[in-house]
Order: sequence, then C-alpha cells, then structure tokens
Amino acid sequence: MKKIFAIFFACILIFCFVNSVFAVSEVNNQQSKTLLKLQYRDRLKNDGTLAKIQKRINDYYKVYSKDLLDLSVLKNPNSIEAKNVLKRMEESMMGIDSVTPGGLVGTLDLGSDPPNGQNNISFSLFEDGDIILVHDGFCIYGYYRHAGTYDATYGKFVSAQAKDSGNGKGVIWESKTWYTDNYDEAVGMAVDYYKSDRQTVIKEVMKFLRDQLGKPYSLVPGYNVRDKWYCSKLPWVGWKEKSGIDISNGDYLIGMCIPDDIYYDADTFLFAYGD
Repeated sequence: MKKIFAIFFACILIFCFVNSVFAVSEVNNQQSKTLLKLQYRDRLKNDGTLAKIQKRINDYYKVYSKDLLDLSVLKNPNSIEAKNVLKRMEESMMGIDSVTPGGLVGTLDLGSDPPNGQNNISFSLFEDGDIILVHDGFCIYGYYRHAGTYDATYGKFVSAQAKDSGNGKGVIWESKTWYTDNYDEAVGMAVDYYKSDRQTVIKEVMKFLRDQLGKPYSLVPGYNVRDKWYCSKLPWVGWKEKSGIDISNGDYLIGMCIPDDIYYDADTFLFAYGD
C-alpha cells in the first residue's frame, strides 16, 4: 500500500512539475514577444516607417477632406444628421467594392482607384487580443477601413461584416489570408496593458469576443448595445469591459470606435506593418 501511495504521490509531483514548466515557458514566450514588439515599434520609429505611415494618413485626410463623414454629429444619435451619416455608412458597406485575388472586399467603397489588394504583414508577433487594421482605397469614415482581433487559439481574427463576402456576415472568424490578400496596407496594434493580471484579462477578453460570434452586424452607436456589432466595436468593448482600458481615442463621446481611433489611441502601439 505504501508503494502505491509513493507512486501516486510521485505522479502528482511530476504532473505539477510539468505544468509549472509549461506555465513558465508560456510566460517566458509571452515576455519575449512583448520585448520583440517593443523593439519592432522602436525600429519602425527610427527607420522612418512610422513617419511614412503618418504622412500617408495626413495626405489621405487632406485629399478626401470634403468626402469624409462628420462623425461628431453622432453625439446626438437621434438627430437627422446622425441618422443620415449612419445610413450613408450602411449603404456604402452593402456595396461590392472590388474583386481581388482573395475574393470580394465588402467593407466599404473603394473610390475611383482600385487597390492592389495585397500586403506582406507578418503575424509572427500577434498574440491574443492584438488588433489588425487595414487600409485600401477610399473609406468614408477614415483611413483604416476594417479591424479584426486576433485569437491565438484558432489562429484567426474575430471581426464583423455587414454582408457575406466569403466568411459569413455578422460577427465571424476571418483568416490571416483574408487580411493579406484583400487590402493594400495593414498594421498590427497591441493594447498597452502589462499589469500582473494581463494573461487573465486577455483570456477574459477573448472569451467575451468569442461569445459574440454569430450575432448580427449593426453600426448602431453605443457602448452598451451588446446584441449588435461592427468590426472595431468588438475590441473596444472587449478590452474596456475586461481591463478598463478605452481604446476609442475619446470617440466614446459619440458612442463609436472606428478603426482610426484604435490607431491613434494612447493605450495602443504599432508592432507590425505590411504594404
């Protein structure tokens, strides 16, 4: 009997040791990725890439200043102006934009110049909760037209589409190739939350986002509207709900978080880029 107990106890010790090794390995891997992200961010700043991206964005806003929607009217969601803005956005999203090697791009109209529809962003540093923002052509509410939140468990992004462009509609999964084969430019954004409970918070964020899969698409403004979603609302609400961090760059005041907000927010930083 003593021998049986000894074997049983030894098995428990081995199990605990193996689990602790995996846990330490996971933490070390995450810390390593975080360090690499910060190094890559600094490299992009030092080699002029961040300045190049910002110049593209600034030039875009100058060229299309008269065509972009004024989202500030959404502060009064019941006004005629706000309803007209939402109507224009929804009508634009329902149009078929372009046929690219990756399929139909159906997030917003592209304007007169069709995109190349491909970029070379690397996903090697993407972790749970990281956000991809993509640009191509003209988008009536900003430079970046679409967003997805990475789920490392499945190697895919949680996002939302107004119509089925090959992945379904509403809150859906989108593959990595969807983002590389359909858009001219892409950036990876990390949420700057590195407290001791980071891993617990991220797991809760991802569970929250997975729980929204299958729900319908809508541009209805409002942080507290939880039965309808658009692409960039998912990470906005998920991160704010579970960590307290608001990545809407102040646009919570109008009840929306567009992809450009995530790019400019002080609590996010760019760690991956492809064009």
